[in-house]
Formats: sequence, structure tokens, C-alpha cells
Amino acid sequence: MLKLFHGGFSTGHGFLREPNSIRAYSALACIAVQSNQNDCYGGQSINAFDYAMAEGVRKSFKKAIKLAVKRAAEFCDIEPSAEIDFNVCTYSEGVNSAAVENLTKVVGSKKLAEKVYKSACRDVEEETHQAMEALIFNFNTFNMGSL
Repeated sequence: MLKLFHGGFSTGHGFLREPNSIRAYSALACIAVQSNQNDCYGGQSINAFDYAMAEGVRKSFKKAIKLAVKRAAEFCDIEPSAEIDFNVCTYSEGVNSAAVENLTKVVGSKKLAEKVYKSACRDVEEETHQAMEALIFNFNTFNMGSL
């Protein structure tokens, strides 16, 4: 899957550019499987599917953090004072202390940084759930031709 995602791919009927969010990764995964299904009828499996989707989650999280910082800056009438370090600012189910520390440098307050981080996590969780629901819907509505 990752080879298809990096740089985009051709389905034979058109070219799809590299995805930039988990929703796009999910949709393109369906297109890739469906395109393959159209070429050879039979069972399909995808090795390390979650690993391939993780890149999309990372890209969505990066966008969510940028948007949450922008919203916080506008709401609190502040100017971000540093760049976000995405090497430490990663998604975690619990509060990622390294990410909050980095965001504190950006927004100037630990309390605000925690809210920014939690907001971005909620947004990417919701987007990921919706993307996976769309994936299931797309898989369940494949046109299998005249089998």
C-alpha cells in the first residue's frame, strides 16, 4: 500500500495524487483494492494495512495541530512564538508530555498547550473514525461485476 500512496498511482483510468489525510488514505485504499479486484476476481488481503494507514493519521494530526494552534492564537489574541516540532509533537492516547512541552513554547502557556493538543487529538480521532466508516462502506459496496 505504501508504494501506491507515495507519489500517487494510476488506476489505468486516471492518476491519483499522493493522499494528504487519513480520509484520503482510506478512500485511495478502497480505490486500489477495487481496481485490483476488477483486474482479477477473487479474495483480497492487504498486508500491514494499519501500518499503511498510520501515515495518513500522522498527516491528519499535523494538520489538526496547525489548525488548533491557529484557532488558539486567534481566540487568545496571541502570536505563536516558535515553530511546531513535529518530531516530538505526535498523537498519543494519553497526553504526550513532549508534545505539550513543545506546544507550550509555541503558544506560551502549558494550560493552553494541553487544550490545543487535546483538541487536535479529538479532531484526528473523529476524522479517523469517519474515514474507517467510509472504508467499510466502500468495501461493502464494491461492484463485483457479473460473478
